[in-house]
Amino acid sequence: SPPAAAAARPPGALRIAHLTDIHLEDTPVARRGLAHCLAAANEAGAEAIINTGDTFMRLDGVGRDKVEPQLRAWREVAAGSALPIHSCLGNHDLRIPPAAERAAAAGHPGLEKGGRADALAALGMPAGWHAVTLGRWRFLLCDSTAGASRYAFGPEQLAWIEAQLAALPAGTHACLCTHVPIQSPGAWMWMVN
Repeated sequence: SPPAAAAARPPGALRIAHLTDIHLEDTPVARRGLAHCLAAANEAGAEAIINTGDTFMRLDGVGRDKVEPQLRAWREVAAGSALPIHSCLGNHDLRIPPAAERAAAAGHPGLEKGGRADALAALGMPAGWHAVTLGRWRFLLCDSTAGASRYAFGPEQLAWIEAQLAALPAGTHACLCTHVPIQSPGAWMWMVN
């Protein structure tokens, strides 16, 4: 049965839980903390969880022996969630092996899609950017690492966003979800330097 918090919701309202920058490591404390967070979202009456990236502590520049435990920790803890979890990628979710392993890792399926394949599979994402409809809301889950510069959408994703917005049915709201904020002083400073 739905949590008591859901009963007080006005008709047509939607309650989501927003998580970001989880930076999950495979430790007992991190696993318990994430499980507690997911359970609290359910107890608060959320209908879904929106996770806006940096789910993993670090997939980039570390060996496969450090990547697999992080992916496994997410899969195992997220599998216990009573709520659906819809994710987008953050910069910590991209996988580029350390220089010493690149030749041996060439062709590994986890490195496909610009280093995104491992995270896409672990997070259950159909693609680097995708949309989900919850009630009267269309959530556009974007990849803020997909452009030519470090924090950008790129022309293909921008065209997708425009098409999604143009196709919204009357009475449907849109929410653009991205790891790096659209107006981010940090992203601006990185580009200047």
